[in-house]
Amino acid sequence: MLELEKLVTHTDRIIARARRPGVIRLQWGEPAFPPPRAVREALLEALDLGLTRYTPPAGLPELREAIARKLREKNSVMCDAREVVVTAGGTAALHFVFRLLARGGAVAVQDPGWFAYPAIIRVAGAEVVWVPEEKLGYEELERAREDAKRKGLDLRVVVVNTPSNPSGTMFSRETLKEVLDFAEDRGVWVVSDEVYEDFVLDGTHVSPASISRERVFAVYSLSKTYALTGLRIGYVVAPDESWARRLTIMQLHTYVCPTSFAQHVARVL
Repeated sequence: MLELEKLVTHTDRIIARARRPGVIRLQWGEPAFPPPRAVREALLEALDLGLTRYTPPAGLPELREAIARKLREKNSVMCDAREVVVTAGGTAALHFVFRLLARGGAVAVQDPGWFAYPAIIRVAGAEVVWVPEEKLGYEELERAREDAKRKGLDLRVVVVNTPSNPSGTMFSRETLKEVLDFAEDRGVWVVSDEVYEDFVLDGTHVSPASISRERVFAVYSLSKTYALTGLRIGYVVAPDESWARRLTIMQLHTYVCPTSFAQHVARVL
């Protein structure tokens, strides 16, 4: 059995054992609060209007405009709607980005990190090298690069998950600047996973792409902020329009476009 098949089988067994009375299940990132009231109204409106057809592969133009406006106003990421690609959840965005950037190389991931990173990275044809979360910075990334070289691999991508799942850690502007300087010096890409951007326990969340967009792919999702895990709407802002087009082509030939009525719901939030 392949390593990934073993991982899936083991995970399924654990989840099955947890399906019993009295067990508190924390394995999924499911918010405990309900979605906003506007979600139900927008969903019914979308169905009443018959919005069940294909949309443009990169997402509804009006949704991409709304996302670009949100990124500029909330995250200080100065982007254009043409650089935004709406995806079927943040997970799909990560799949496309890793497949595009990391195949045949290595990806540096902070430890502790989200349980799904290793599997997604391996599916993309790459390998993981771990970086201690509390030491994330230029020197530790250089050590990760050397670790990859010892395995015969080039370090292609650094993942920055801020706020972090599972620890809640947020990285300072100074630390993020070190990561971006490393990426620039070594020709490495940064994947900024900001799905938990609104779950800030202490301090201020800083988007790496607000410092520099040149080598950053920033990934976001509606799943956590709006408790819409099942609607599967996320998005990625690429460094420029040409990279967004490549991601769009990958999405087109994977599932054509994100769900039409879920995009309508996202547009009103």
